[in-house]
Amino acid sequence: MMNFYTKKQGILSLCTSFLLFPTGLGAAEIVVETPGTLSELVGDEKETMESLKVSGPINGDDIAFLREMMGTDMSGMFGGFELKEDGKYWYTPIGCSLASLDLSEAQIVAGDAEYYSGKVTENDAVGDNMFEMCLNAKTILLPETSSVVGNFAFGSSMYLESMVIPDGVQSVGKSAFISCYSLKQVTFGAGVTSIGSDVFYQCSALESITFKSEAVPEIGNNAFADVPETCVIYVPTEAAKAEFAADPAFAGFTIEAESQGEVEIPSEIVMEAPGTLSSVIGGNKDLIERLKIIGPVDGADISFLREMMGTENWTLNPAPDENGWWWYVPQNGSLAYLDLSEAQIVAGDAEYYSGKVTENDVVGDNMFELCLN
Repeated sequence: MMNFYTKKQGILSLCTSFLLFPTGLGAAEIVVETPGTLSELVGDEKETMESLKVSGPINGDDIAFLREMMGTDMSGMFGGFELKEDGKYWYTPIGCSLASLDLSEAQIVAGDAEYYSGKVTENDAVGDNMFEMCLNAKTILLPETSSVVGNFAFGSSMYLESMVIPDGVQSVGKSAFISCYSLKQVTFGAGVTSIGSDVFYQCSALESITFKSEAVPEIGNNAFADVPETCVIYVPTEAAKAEFAADPAFAGFTIEAESQGEVEIPSEIVMEAPGTLSSVIGGNKDLIERLKIIGPVDGADISFLREMMGTENWTLNPAPDENGWWWYVPQNGSLAYLDLSEAQIVAGDAEYYSGKVTENDVVGDNMFELCLN
């Protein structure tokens, strides 16, 4: 039995509590009943929480608090910077650890509280600069009720890797993703009719941009000027492919029609036999960010999970961090959250690490060593 989520729609989860609800791995779910109270509900977990889902109404106070959890403040403060080999200055966050934020079931409501210097919330608007300089953020799922994405909305969120613009959004403002150096995948919802100028300035890591609408949006000056030509533009039909190919903004890009629909990726797998995980996951291996496994797993499965968590191929950062530590970084795979709470490790002959095999109910030597994702 497998449950599926669609990567382009983000990761879906259920929330049944009206209080802070720990879910393990530094994750939590919160339902806000009164806007402006998120900080009280999070409490002492503010600095250690890595993954958070928020449901219910939120205002400027809540957004400002989330900005702090994602490593900045109301003025876009950062902890320092480093000039890396790519010639870009990379900023470092100040405090806190929130990397994954799910607001898909939240609603932004109007209020007088500022979330950024001089900026206040409007109903259903991902406002100007709202998530600018959120340096911890790797994934942000926007409220499904969103109607607009403002100027510089995610600017200089340098570690943000993916974004899905909900179908209700009509316009995406200028420089919305400026200097999002790590941004790889973006999906524009079916309702997007305009995209601002310089929207992807200095977004040289982009691998794919998906448009759910068949109509080409109105596109501002230099919107795609910094997007590498290796980035693939996905559109819903062959007819749309012809329309996009004729637009000068997409000259030089490969455009593909996705008439077959979106690819579904497993988020939960029930194992019927150990050693079969790789055949079940197949070509989705490098796309999965979260995975729960139920049932028996052996060395072959653990070895496959290690690859998904980036351990077999790694490089050393070009310089140590401010504390003098050298950090390894993965090159492949995306698996960041692994739930084995209902799995069982069983004995077998397949190696999961050089010379190491599984024993019943033993998290063995080196089993998850160097799992860098």
